[in-house]
Amino acid sequence: MKSSKQTRSLLTAIAIAMVLVVPIQAQRGKPPKQQAPIPATVTFRCVTAPEPASTLCNEPVIDGTDRVRDDGGSYSGFIDPSGLFTSQLSTPESGRLLNMYFGSSIPGSRTCIAVVNCHPNGPSDGKDLGLNNAEVRIKPLVDGTWADLPGLLLGMSCNSRYSALVHYTFWLPDGDGHWGFNFNPREYPNTTAADVFRLDNLTWTVEAYSDDIGELLSWAHSGIHGKNGPSREGRFNMPFKLTINATGPLPVGAVTCPQ
Repeated sequence: MKSSKQTRSLLTAIAIAMVLVVPIQAQRGKPPKQQAPIPATVTFRCVTAPEPASTLCNEPVIDGTDRVRDDGGSYSGFIDPSGLFTSQLSTPESGRLLNMYFGSSIPGSRTCIAVVNCHPNGPSDGKDLGLNNAEVRIKPLVDGTWADLPGLLLGMSCNSRYSALVHYTFWLPDGDGHWGFNFNPREYPNTTAADVFRLDNLTWTVEAYSDDIGELLSWAHSGIHGKNGPSREGRFNMPFKLTINATGPLPVGAVTCPQ
C-alpha cells in the first residue's frame, strides 16, 4: 500500500498534467485565425474620352488602342488570402461604369450562330458598352504552364512577368444574361493569357496587348434554350492595362521584394 506522502505526490503530478494538457487541447481545437483580404485599388491606363496623352488612349477607339477603360477614377478591390485579385468595378447603385469597346470579332469565332443560341440583340461587333454592373478577377500562372501560381499575386517574384488569367464578368445594360469576356486559354481554346508584372511588394500591372485574344460568352440570356449554353459570341482583341495598388500589410508567407 502506498504511503500518504506517495499518494499526495501522485495527485500533485496528475493535477499538473491536467493543467498542461487542457490548454493544449483547447488550443488544438481552436480554428486558425482567418487572414483578412488586403484592400486595393485598380486604375486603368486609359479613361473614357480622355485628353489623349498617349496614342493608346485615342478617341475614337481605333485598332491598337486600349479598349477597356475606366470612367475617370480608380475602383476598389481586394487581394484575398489566396492571392486572387477581385474588383467589383461597377454596380447599378454605385453610379460607376466600366467601358468596353468592341471592334470586329475574329472571323469564324462567333460559333453561337451554328448552335442557334446567339443573343437576340445581335453581335457585339462595333458596340461601345458602358457597363454599370461589372467585375474583374486576375489569377497568375506558373511560367510555361496553365497551372495556378501558388500564392497567385502574393506568390510572384518581384520585377518578374507572369502569364495571367483575366476574367471580366458583367450584365448588359438591358439585363439580358450574365456575360464574361475572358483571357483564359486553359478553358477557352484560341484565347491568350494576359501579362502580370509585380513592381514591388504592393504594386502590380496587368496588360493585354493588341494581338491578345479574349472570348465573349454569355450564360442564360433569352436566346439560350435548355442546355445549349453558353453562347460563344466571338473572340476579340481587347487591349488594356491596369495597375493594382494594395495597401497591405502582406500576410504571413507572402513573397516579399527586396527593400
